Amino acid sequence: MSIFLRLQTVLRRQCLGTSTRGFTLVELLVSMAVMLVILATSLFRFNTFDSEILLKTLSYDVALSVRQAQSYSLNVLGTSGTFDSPYGVSFTPGSKNYPLFLYGGSETRPRYDGDASVLDMYQLSRRFEVVDVCVVRSSTEYCDIDRLDVSFRRPEFTALFYAEGYSEVQNAQIESASIDIQSSEGGPVGTIEVGYTGYITVTLE
Repeated sequence: MSIFLRLQTVLRRQCLGTSTRGFTLVELLVSMAVMLVILATSLFRFNTFDSEILLKTLSYDVALSVRQAQSYSLNVLGTSGTFDSPYGVSFTPGSKNYPLFLYGGSETRPRYDGDASVLDMYQLSRRFEVVDVCVVRSSTEYCDIDRLDVSFRRPEFTALFYAEGYSEVQNAQIESASIDIQSSEGGPVGTIEVGYTGYITVTLE
């Protein structure tokens, strides 16, 4: 009986010794380091995912504004004046906003100038801006354009392009145009492409 009690006492001491033993400083530091690595990885992935979602949403918003200009032109927005006034949108690299305009001038190719009336000014998110505009002319892509105007005139569904600095003949040769949007922190680029036939597509690269 005494042996049993002695064995029970030894086991109790071992259990109490094990239960009261804490972590060493090295173990705590290693655990904290692992937790910090996991937290940093999670935050980075979340920010990347969040940025891509915002860029995708913004790119589709820009595409919808181009479609809105097309719709205004075809459906004749307004109740007075001529019914063939073109509507368009204008994009300038480095800008965080772009206008929807009504062109009242006499030029064959509508443009955002003194004869244009601003109907709405779209604001991009503070983190994003138009980083470049490009055109495809004679199957060759040209970028670094100062300003690109995309407009539509009733009753045509086709797009009319005006690239700042291009001649009338060169503008008439444009087959499609694209607007690139990117965060000021870098990362993926959202591209809105508008074709001569009036199609509008959005891609993320």
